Amino acid sequence: MAFPTLAQLDAIVVPAMATADELTAIHRTRDGTETPCVAWLDDVSVETYTESGTTATSQRREVTIQRADVARPQAQDTVTIGSDTWRLQTKVGDDSGQTRWIVGPVRSDGA
Repeated sequence: MAFPTLAQLDAIVVPAMATADELTAIHRTRDGTETPCVAWLDDVSVETYTESGTTATSQRREVTIQRADVARPQAQDTVTIGSDTWRLQTKVGDDSGQTRWIVGPVRSDGA
């Protein structure tokens, strides 16, 4: 079986590896349109540096969303994974199969 695009490959492989709670998510646009999607949250280590023998590493959270489900997510949209909701802040990567965003938590009051 040949896959001409990463999106077609991702549409088959990612859901096959998913368990219900890990990758089942809801994408919500700023106008409130909700779309079920496959997405996952990663803790990413960035900005590692060493000074005076001490190494410091900061971390950020990123959400990856499958394009087969949400073709064009936008900054300020939200993604709910399990009981946690994340606001898309800055796009840090994409290809034909997925898009990856730096995210921040959404408080219970929506802020």
